[in-house]
Amino acid sequence: MGGGGIGFGVGEDLMGANSTGVGLAFADSTLVGYGASGRVDDIDQFISFFTSPATLTGRFFVNYNSTTREFTLGISNTQGDGMSTESVISSVLQSDWNDKPLLVSFFLRSEEVQIPSTTTIPALSSGIVNSIFSNFEVLNGAPIKIPEPNACSLMLLALMTQWRFRSQARG
Repeated sequence: MGGGGIGFGVGEDLMGANSTGVGLAFADSTLVGYGASGRVDDIDQFISFFTSPATLTGRFFVNYNSTTREFTLGISNTQGDGMSTESVISSVLQSDWNDKPLLVSFFLRSEEVQIPSTTTIPALSSGIVNSIFSNFEVLNGAPIKIPEPNACSLMLLALMTQWRFRSQARG
């Protein structure tokens, strides 16, 4: 029970204080829709809700143009599409960040949301959230290769570090 989002994005830091992404929103086990948002100095920056209907399959798109410093965040309800069917451009976020290298992330986020003039959706408090991310592709540009087996070790270290910082912040 509760609300949250599952998605894909990029950011400058492991904690997500400076990040942006596109995701699927849900409230009390009901799909609400797709949206794009970001964070600057750990403060939420709403970008857009997409008009496409929420489906269980589809594709998220995140593009960064280093020349213009703009992010294009998009979705497609068709699995395997090479282009987004709906997108939004945000030029605000990266210009407010610290120009650090970008990290790719898959996320689950939940917190209480106040919807103006209607209701409050509480943070996720019970139940199970399942999500499968597959077929991660770089559609344009050159990905940076990470030598194996260090990639798995780095991923595990990053996840443990994030868990530790969140535990300390709450505790």
